[in-house]
Amino acid sequence: LDFLHGNVVTEALHNSGEAFPEPACHPGTRTKFMNDLMDWATDPNAKPVLWLYGTAGAGKSAIAQEFASKCNTQGCLGASFFFRRGHPKRGTWDGLINTIAYQLAIVIPEFAIPLQQIINSNRLIANHSIPLQFQKTLIETFRCMPQTSIPLPIVVLDGLDECADIKNQQQILHLFLSGIQAGHLPLRLLVASRPETHLCKIFDAASTSVICSCKCLNADATAYNDIRTYLRDEFSRISSEFLAQGVALGASWPGTEVQEQLVRRSSGVFIFAKTAIRFIDDGRYSHPAVRLAAVMAGSPESTTPLDDLYSTILSVLPHEPLTLRILHVALRFSLRREEKSWTPEECDLLLGILPGTARLVLSGLHSVLHIPPLLTPYILVDPVCTLHASFIDYLGDVQRSRKWCIQLPSLERDLLRSTVNFICNTDITHRQTLRM
Repeated sequence: LDFLHGNVVTEALHNSGEAFPEPACHPGTRTKFMNDLMDWATDPNAKPVLWLYGTAGAGKSAIAQEFASKCNTQGCLGASFFFRRGHPKRGTWDGLINTIAYQLAIVIPEFAIPLQQIINSNRLIANHSIPLQFQKTLIETFRCMPQTSIPLPIVVLDGLDECADIKNQQQILHLFLSGIQAGHLPLRLLVASRPETHLCKIFDAASTSVICSCKCLNADATAYNDIRTYLRDEFSRISSEFLAQGVALGASWPGTEVQEQLVRRSSGVFIFAKTAIRFIDDGRYSHPAVRLAAVMAGSPESTTPLDDLYSTILSVLPHEPLTLRILHVALRFSLRREEKSWTPEECDLLLGILPGTARLVLSGLHSVLHIPPLLTPYILVDPVCTLHASFIDYLGDVQRSRKWCIQLPSLERDLLRSTVNFICNTDITHRQTLRM
């Protein structure tokens, strides 16, 4: 299977070492939800497909990650694929089928033998269209597999709505659902996504309901209690770590009332609590109590607490044209759901600014951005990307981000001018260092 391995998106696996940050559930949270999922995974009478849906930031990926890990420990995980918007490999469906097939072959020896035979008969199979890959490496392989009494393997597809192109998302669903319904795919499928209209139409169809159950990740009392547990533990950790550095925040910091206010402001959405903690804990630039005060300065009656939090985080940056230009260039591909991104060093090159400028500007946003470490003196292959898709949604909506919006025609025109200047003023060798 070495040939197929070269086309596997290892970054998309549930246990990938390249995941950042690890989106697992906080200890002691989501227990009821996880128990329900494990019951579904082991119940022989349960429907073979489960759709886990919820709003942005509700914690779908963390739950899918935890579920995949538990299934892997119990030996029932067949495969997983975690999409990520804007990621050069995880943001597209190109490597999905190869990745699923390879994982199934690793955990099911009876699957590996016919898959190897199919690959040997067509060495170009990894480059065929997705529907043809699906037919050959999954449908035909299962058909040729000897009958066994092994439990149905679990396949986890997380963040389907983050896969580039709505039509591709729909096609993925149609392939798996039709294969399972026809009895050609002996597996169980967990799909986690936002309840986007084009996906709801498929899951709400009468034909789908025969094989599919739906589970909504609501902002209910359990979610609020889990967020309360998370905040309590994280504030305790931050206090202990700063005390070890000689900074005493106080035994009861920040106090029950402050924590309860944050719980209420979260609206039962985990991404608010996690982002707030990342921001408060990023003590390289200011005291955590000062950062907490900035978070608490927002109106407790706000109907958009996550937007307010993102605005607070961005307020550490100087609001000037260069800042917006850098944010726009670094994140425009994610904004447009395209499959590439640029590193800070590439942003410097393209904008014609002093080397290191983009990295300095973006360094204050570790609570919302993944900023690759500077491992080489020049260009990296690891790009800037958001830690959660809700941040790019915020930056792309002028009604939400207002002065921080990067979805502006003026910024596109500026980028066009910068690109022309870069092409005209650099030789071909230097130009090739930028992954245009």
